Amino acid sequence: MPVVLLFVAALLVAPSALGVLGTFLADVPYVGLAAAYVPWYLPWLTVASVAGGVLAVVHWRLRHSRIAAVLAVVAALTVAGASVITARMTAAVEHAGADISLIDTFGIGTPRQAPPDDEATYTTFEGQPLRLSIYRPG
Repeated sequence: MPVVLLFVAALLVAPSALGVLGTFLADVPYVGLAAAYVPWYLPWLTVASVAGGVLAVVHWRLRHSRIAAVLAVVAALTVAGASVITARMTAAVEHAGADISLIDTFGIGTPRQAPPDDEATYTTFEGQPLRLSIYRPG
């Protein structure tokens, strides 16, 4: 049973840690690619890191394993890094004039799109009209 705890903790923490590390080290080849999924799933990655960290601490209390201790520390660093990323993204969005609810960021990972304010035919190509969606500032 304790080995299962450690395995599940590693499965929860490792992808989150890789994504957060990739966000901070975006210029490092291959590591920065891990950040591609982070903006859409950051709140869930934070929750997964907390859950994995709790499981690692439980395993450490049962077995005093070094691996569990390291995993708990990695989970704590991942939560701290994800919190910094969330704070910076939230500040940037609010500075741009938008209102953001952190609860709403727990969506399924797809951005919501507003319908365009107007649509017009821009030009034609091979007899087919090319439509243009117009979005006006709110």
